[in-house]
Amino acid sequence: MSKTKLFLSSLSLIFLILVILKLSFKEGAISLTFLSNVLSGKKAALFIFYQMRLPAVIAIVSSSILAVISTVILQTLTKNDLAEPTALGFQNVALTSLALLYLYSPALRTLAYWQILMLATGFVLLFSIFIYSFSRGQGGQLNGNLMLMVGIGVNSFASTILSYLKTYSPEIKDIFSLLMQGNFDHINLGYALTIASLTLLFLVFFGMSYPYFRFLSLDNELIYELGISVKALMFAYFVLMSFGLALGLMLGTTFPFIAFISLYLMRSLYQVKIIPYLTSSILVTASAILMSDLLAHYAFSTVLPTNVFLGLFGALGFIFILLKRRNY
Repeated sequence: MSKTKLFLSSLSLIFLILVILKLSFKEGAISLTFLSNVLSGKKAALFIFYQMRLPAVIAIVSSSILAVISTVILQTLTKNDLAEPTALGFQNVALTSLALLYLYSPALRTLAYWQILMLATGFVLLFSIFIYSFSRGQGGQLNGNLMLMVGIGVNSFASTILSYLKTYSPEIKDIFSLLMQGNFDHINLGYALTIASLTLLFLVFFGMSYPYFRFLSLDNELIYELGISVKALMFAYFVLMSFGLALGLMLGTTFPFIAFISLYLMRSLYQVKIIPYLTSSILVTASAILMSDLLAHYAFSTVLPTNVFLGLFGALGFIFILLKRRNY
């Protein structure tokens, strides 16, 4: 067995162990009795398994796929391996828009949790249209650097407004603290399977169109010489990336830099081997989310936001990458 296959197998084993831990924890400890009750068909155990544990695992895997593929698309579009989708402000713009509606439109307060998430995805898609149209350069082509600058500026502005609203508007504090904590406790099995199905379609479309996607890493002039429309190709993949980010937000996920760090760590190992590269990155991302989820739920006497640990992991990883880049 080659080193790359061995490493990929090791990542799969770590992920599987974390999944088993997630499924078997009960009252802060591993419960083999709980698993045996699930396997034997006990109603109480099956209810917990199907309505709480399994939806969370499905949501974590779906979130990892969406985050990794969306990050790869953005980095290729901008030709910048430091580009990161959450830096563009999609989630913060969506949440800020929801906060303003929630504050001034009483009808929004009657919506269910999943309906609020669905509405948030609409704002993601609207913002994607804005940032794409604003970032086009000469000839209608996408200017990656301009898009990053616009996105970072809008993200900073939206974050400031959102922080103010969460601090001074008690009416929206509860629902948006729920959206921002990164836990999957409020997702039922049917909803998780629906998003997982859409995630699978997202992944299949990316895989089938990958031969065209590779052209985006080339110089625009060379793409023109091959007879391919750069504008159409960039627009198609920007829409695909926005769809992936919207699906991620439908799961209530805002995981900055996690997929970015996973891709960075795996890039040096696999280079041009795209399938092991993406698979290992998804496994690392999912394992990081699972570990953070386990810590948030079972390491302390109270349930903490998963994003507390993911934010620490992401921030430290990003600082490490920047310091490493500086030394080259």
